Amino acid sequence: MHTPRHLTRLALAAALLGAGLAQAQEAEGPRFDADKLTEASATYAVTMALEDTTLRMTSNIAWQKARHEGKAVWQVTSGVDAMMGEYTETILLHPGDLRPLHQRVAQDAQEMVLDYTSGTVTGTATLPDGTENQISATLQAPIVGHVETAISALPLADGYATTLHSFETPTQNQRTWAVRVARTAEITTEAGTFDTFVVLVSDPGGGDQPASFWVTQAAPHRTIRSVSTLPSGLGGGTVLTELIELTEGGI
Repeated sequence: MHTPRHLTRLALAAALLGAGLAQAQEAEGPRFDADKLTEASATYAVTMALEDTTLRMTSNIAWQKARHEGKAVWQVTSGVDAMMGEYTETILLHPGDLRPLHQRVAQDAQEMVLDYTSGTVTGTATLPDGTENQISATLQAPIVGHVETAISALPLADGYATTLHSFETPTQNQRTWAVRVARTAEITTEAGTFDTFVVLVSDPGGGDQPASFWVTQAAPHRTIRSVSTLPSGLGGGTVLTELIELTEGGI
């Protein structure tokens, strides 16, 4: 599966994180066990294998309880130190259906700020030269804000399958992703040994290689390892992430 692209240099960092800027579920929607989400932080080793070089870096993600406009929300903060500079993303999620409410993406002098309603996305993208572009899109399905968090809150089991949609900011289009538990596996990383579900995320229209996520069988289903394919426009190749450290509890 190609990871969604972003404006200019933000594209590579977004691809490394293995997620789009926003994710969406079908109109009927999968069921989320959002009440099983807990505060935590995780650090990952990232290896990007291109045709003629291999790049290594570190990414991190944290889930925290927060408040937005006086209401309880989940705050998901992620970042990566990449060759083009530090990339950070913060998104606020509704605590029940995990839809996004507000999002900020930044790298060096570039910034994107988005606000979400039940049917629209609006915001601005600021480029290094100060140019400010307006973003406005209509959503065709109720959206969830962060694919890794959405997967962690799904009622995963052997044979489980569902469908998600993603909203890609550069094209302002939605895409459909098939999510399927392919098998179980015991894997070991620097963080330890884990019993996992292997979750495949693919474009049902075909043409892309599925992304694979090894997530804990215990809920919330933390990502232990992932493998995804970079778009040809970003040089092709694969991105491997593996958990280095997981800290459960408040940050």
